[in-house]
Amino acid sequence: MSEIQNKSAYRQKFREIISKISSHELSETTIALNLHLGNFLQSKLPLNNQAVAFLSYSPHFLGEIDLSATWKDLKSPAPIFIPKVLENFGMEFYQNSDKLSPGSFGIYEPEKINKFVATDFQTVIALIPGLGFDLAGNRLGRGLGFYDRFLYDFPQSVKLIKIGIALKIQVIKSLPQESHDQKMDFLLTETGLISLTPLI
Repeated sequence: MSEIQNKSAYRQKFREIISKISSHELSETTIALNLHLGNFLQSKLPLNNQAVAFLSYSPHFLGEIDLSATWKDLKSPAPIFIPKVLENFGMEFYQNSDKLSPGSFGIYEPEKINKFVATDFQTVIALIPGLGFDLAGNRLGRGLGFYDRFLYDFPQSVKLIKIGIALKIQVIKSLPQESHDQKMDFLLTETGLISLTPLI
């Protein structure tokens, strides 16, 4: 079995697992994960530094955690950016606002106002959803490569901290990987933070 076929099998496996989560369980895990995320960001990261930006997402698929509670409570001047899918299957980020509207794949996207430019910041903290993750930091997306391409092209002059956001049941010991796959620095679930690389 090729790595691509193997990934497809894992995607199907994760979809089946996630589909069994009740709305009550998802609500409880969302509260717990947001609490852990907020505590981590407020205690570990330079949130008073104007040179920091957050990359977040608009939850759409089952199992993607809504992080709005964290952003509502977080006391930081750092801007928050949300992705917008392009016609060429690229991805750009624009500053989050109350005016999100359905875009590609029905995912709510921001207006094309205040585009994210990585080199405007010293540190960027990216919160990245996925179908599954492993303990080596590998991420299994939905197969279209949006995040892999975006992260691959990210300027090396900017410090990028990648945090995979998932339910505990979406984290396993090992996933198949390909050379273009981008690894996470941390994983965050409803049980807490898993550090994969030192935070310098």
